[in-house]
Amino acid sequence: MKLNFWKTFLIFFLVLLLFQFKGLAQKYNHNLPKDSLVDGADPRYILDYGKKIVGRIYIQKKVNSFSAKNSGYEDLKYVPNNVHGIGLGASYRWISLSLSVAKLGSEDPNRGKSHIFDLQSNIYKRKMVYDFMIRNIKGFYLNNEGQVPGTNGYYVNPDMHTFMIGGAAWRILNDQKFSYRAVMTQSEWQRKSAGSILIGWELYYGNMNANGNVVPITLSAEHDYPQKNVTKINYFKTGPGIGYAYNYVLWQNFFLSGGLTGNMDVGFTNEHRTDGKDSKLSFMPNVNFRIGAGYNTRDWNINFNYLRNNLPINGALNDSKYNQFAGSYRLSFNRRFSIGHKTRKALRPIDQRINKIDDFVNGKDKKGNQDKK
Repeated sequence: MKLNFWKTFLIFFLVLLLFQFKGLAQKYNHNLPKDSLVDGADPRYILDYGKKIVGRIYIQKKVNSFSAKNSGYEDLKYVPNNVHGIGLGASYRWISLSLSVAKLGSEDPNRGKSHIFDLQSNIYKRKMVYDFMIRNIKGFYLNNEGQVPGTNGYYVNPDMHTFMIGGAAWRILNDQKFSYRAVMTQSEWQRKSAGSILIGWELYYGNMNANGNVVPITLSAEHDYPQKNVTKINYFKTGPGIGYAYNYVLWQNFFLSGGLTGNMDVGFTNEHRTDGKDSKLSFMPNVNFRIGAGYNTRDWNINFNYLRNNLPINGALNDSKYNQFAGSYRLSFNRRFSIGHKTRKALRPIDQRINKIDDFVNGKDKKGNQDKK
């Protein structure tokens, strides 16, 4: 199943919904239940369902790659061997949990075997977005079949290993009218179109160890890649960023969302070669985005979203560049469930812990008053 399938499917899916629910969207009763009003938000724009549990079933494809790049030759793009998956998830307030339960199909044995640990947490609060990730992957293949001379099919490096840890924090300036939760966790409903400027900071550390040469020997014999003797790299990058996100709402039920951010990172790279090591401090800007589309009602939601995390890395050698990429495509069917008295009582310890975290982040004292300091 290739990624262009998702683009075609998304267009077809939204057009189908457009015709099927057009009349319903115009007639739907949008009375505001008391528990749907968001503290500090404009109820004309945002309804809150944080006091409900959002359950979901989803189809997801995670895309990871590590590329060796230069201006003179074709990029070497290493990717792990994985397939689409089916998962279950739930959201309560700003906490979301997801669990992959099955694979759609099986990995192509001609592309080697990959061992993947991919932990990602995206916390969407009223005023903030926090992204955190840890990725540890072993076993890659070059995605361009026949790229390496003397290799039938895909070039496989079963011992190649990459690791990355880091994250970002983004402040939503127009939090009264714009909601990322409506698109990403479905615990809110964006009723009218709105956008917001985003300001934030990111920080990442990572490494790649080819356990050999990152450029296959038979390929470097024919082409003078600047990374031909590179065996591993370590990198660290951090910097401020700014962006903009917008939710476009049609008939209060359909929505399209797009958010673009750019960071002005400064980074440090160690590049290890068979004949030595070099280090370099340099400017490493990057641009990322997250998009979404779907259909909302009071009780259920159909949603497609895509998150892109791209980290350009400057090598220590001249013309030596790398790229650490991660993306996630997800199509989800979501249902909002009201919480009964017994369940509410059982969730009370979680509510208390969440409230303490919120008070700490917002600088409030034990009585809930804003700390003037």
